[in-house]
Amino acid sequence: MSLLGQGLGFAVSEATLALFTSVAPSGTCAYLVLAALAMRHAPGSASRAAADRLMVVPLAVVLTGLVSSATHLGSPANILYVFSRIGSSPLSTEVFCTVMFLCMGGLYWLHSFALRRRPRLETAWLVLSVAAGGACIGSIACAYQIPTIPTWNAPEHVLAQCLGALTGGLLLVACLLALTRPLPCKKAFLRLLVAFAAMALTLGVVVLALLQARVGALHNALVSVQDLVPHYAHAVALYALCGVVACLLVASAMSQAPNTRPAARYGAAMALMLVGTFSLRFVFYMSHLTVGPAF
Repeated sequence: MSLLGQGLGFAVSEATLALFTSVAPSGTCAYLVLAALAMRHAPGSASRAAADRLMVVPLAVVLTGLVSSATHLGSPANILYVFSRIGSSPLSTEVFCTVMFLCMGGLYWLHSFALRRRPRLETAWLVLSVAAGGACIGSIACAYQIPTIPTWNAPEHVLAQCLGALTGGLLLVACLLALTRPLPCKKAFLRLLVAFAAMALTLGVVVLALLQARVGALHNALVSVQDLVPHYAHAVALYALCGVVACLLVASAMSQAPNTRPAARYGAAMALMLVGTFSLRFVFYMSHLTVGPAF
């Protein structure tokens, strides 16, 4: 098997994890933004209830990523082994943090349907779910900081993951608010969300370029990063292109009249964002390079 084939084969075997790390951070970030919007309104108000109802979408996105990653376990019985290594294994920790976030966020969302509201408890629970969401994003971003894999053990990976989550999360919230209009959000605020998403995308591409400068020349006695991932620059370019087009689609759909049914543009924008992010995660797994004797 060629060196490129080795990297490609490893990435294919980790494809479900690539999908998980593509969608879960963005979904979590979208939840955090909606939670911030909810906190601006009093518990029990119509605007607060509307924001609470929308949280089911980012939670479903995170759950989809988690379920897809479960196929990587091989057997459902292995989940016990995963949870037995919480704290000692970064991968186990990220799964645990994701499950805890889904539990906290899901219970808060279910409570939003209660007839008898407890404002203080509701606000405290929302704050706890936000903290769990932050831990979820942080654990996923830092899960691959492994000293024996120098191509993964770079702070740029953590920053790029967080910026990617911000880009996808802000676009998802903008699409949800534009489609449903459950909150008194002006178009200027929605455009601001898209603008911040574009800024996060730009910074992410810069970080990815710096990452290439840092790890692009790494090698061990058998293989180099260039052998494993010869098309890294193309993946970054694809990510940038998909992100730019996604932002433009969302912005153009917002400028249309409501009766033009721009839902297709919003859907296409999120699909493009997923394709671009997944391509980055896929080449990330292709760059699996362990320390060798001549490193």
